[in-house]
Amino acid sequence: MEAQLPNLSGVVDIDPMWRSTMAAARAYLRDYAKLNILLEEEETDDKTLLLCLQMTVVDVNSTPPPTSWSLRGMLDRGYVTIVLFGVMVHVLESLSLLETRNHLNWNEGGQQLALQDRLPALSERSRYFRDVYQSKLEKKKISDSITEALDPENVGVHSEYYAINGWIWP
Repeated sequence: MEAQLPNLSGVVDIDPMWRSTMAAARAYLRDYAKLNILLEEEETDDKTLLLCLQMTVVDVNSTPPPTSWSLRGMLDRGYVTIVLFGVMVHVLESLSLLETRNHLNWNEGGQQLALQDRLPALSERSRYFRDVYQSKLEKKKISDSITEALDPENVGVHSEYYAINGWIWP
């Protein structure tokens, strides 16, 4: 996995395509300082957002049939919504991990207080968007695979019948 993920130390010097995709993901998440009244800052920093985008690119490329597309290649092939959903899923899962670590129930004299009690909501949203993301990704990959197989100029990957008989259909 290390070979697939570029070093995060150069967040300032990333490709404009990656930066604009990160900005679109931030817009979809509505993660702006002015909307995060309690934090007065963005909830997800750029390094985490970049890592989530990289994880999404790896997800798309490793979902069968395996591909080796760049982010630009994915966006050119119509994977915009899938990429945004993938980033969102990874951000929500990251936030869920943080909430799990920082969850604290406090009880004093019969009074109860739960600090950082967003875990159930984050987990529910993460699960919902993960299901939608995986469904969209699988359908798009199947659609692309069928479209590619029907292209007469595409040699593609032949079935085992081709290797045995030298042809697919008479």
